Amino acid sequence: MDEQVDGQSQVQDAGGARLGQDEAELADAIAGLLPRTTEEPIAIREREQRLRLRDWYAKSILIGLGAEAFASLVALFLLGLGILHLDRWIADAFFVTVFGEIVGLANIVVKHLFPSG
Repeated sequence: MDEQVDGQSQVQDAGGARLGQDEAELADAIAGLLPRTTEEPIAIREREQRLRLRDWYAKSILIGLGAEAFASLVALFLLGLGILHLDRWIADAFFVTVFGEIVGLANIVVKHLFPSG
């Protein structure tokens, strides 16, 4: 129920207390943030566990990709400095497969860990 008191709009909350306009807007904003769900606590817990697992998978895959990229850069530098000796076709195949693995795993992360629908 809205009333005008001293030029200020007053709103009455569920407890009967009168709220100013700013307080009423804040109360509406907070109410909008609260979950309006009838899900069981078990379903909510399962969803939170899935989100934590996705987060763990994403971090693990990114750390693995970073380690693989670092190892391939070390190998590239060792080849360039002449410390590591490989046939050219082996080195080419190595770098192409590393690049393919990085692109493929990044694609998996984007498609399956963060679905669009």
